[in-house]
Amino acid sequence: MSKSRDIVHAYQTRKDGTVVLVIPKPLRDELEIKSGDEFLVKKDGNNRIVYRRIFGTR
Repeated sequence: MSKSRDIVHAYQTRKDGTVVLVIPKPLRDELEIKSGDEFLVKKDGNNRIVYRRIFGTR
């Protein structure tokens, strides 16, 4: 079951569609997210960000 959080922000950084996710440290620790991890990201509904980690990108 997925959880919904209001505290993750996404910013488009380049015209190629690259997005930076800003995720607070407690949530990064809970989800075991490390610097440099890559995700598939999409906006879904009213400002909801849905992401899925691409494994093997470390």
